[in-house]
Amino acid sequence: MRIATAGLVAVLATFDAAATQVVDDFEHGNINQWAWIGSRGGPGNVNPDGGNPGGWFDSHDEFYGWHPMATSMPAANTPLRDALASGTLHKVQLDFVRLATDCFPDYGLPSTMTLQLADLHSDPGGSASLAQTTIGTGVPPEGAPWQTVSFDIPSDSEDATPPGWEILAAPELGYTWQDMMHNIDAIAFLPLNPDDITYESCWHVGVDNIIVTYGDVLFSNGFEP
Repeated sequence: MRIATAGLVAVLATFDAAATQVVDDFEHGNINQWAWIGSRGGPGNVNPDGGNPGGWFDSHDEFYGWHPMATSMPAANTPLRDALASGTLHKVQLDFVRLATDCFPDYGLPSTMTLQLADLHSDPGGSASLAQTTIGTGVPPEGAPWQTVSFDIPSDSEDATPPGWEILAAPELGYTWQDMMHNIDAIAFLPLNPDDITYESCWHVGVDNIIVTYGDVLFSNGFEP
């Protein structure tokens, strides 16, 4: 059956009608308590100018780390905490920038960007359980312009671990993907692969327009996609 182009566009426009987005654009502070985590420097703060556009979350110069990350452990009743606890995550998108820095040493080895989801409370031994995925987008060099990075999250997958993802948890927990989807406490973005063997290096990095999409996704007439 052929569908007219205009009709197809109209149908696609109704997709995500029931989804909700949490947007951190850093125009009015840091509502969801993002922090840059490294070995020295951080946790960063909101810079009101120079983002994509306007405000952005800046690590500042002379921020050091082996595997630097922008992370949030949002407090109860914040928009991001509600999204992470929903069990219906669909997508995380953000803008990333890596600014030139004069500190030493810098990091120039090739790598790929990573999203991590963390369960901080299910292991009685106190260890965190992680789900992580990397994408083919390479880490930009110093001085590169803002770059949009996007990660899809198949929250309704029935696989023990969906393709492209890795779960790191204590074996005795028998931890599954659905366990993670219903127990997420924190989220992190790394501008490199955490499995890379790295060295402590200097970064000046920032994020902006962090968009977390979640919720039951339905067509507007009520049937599931």
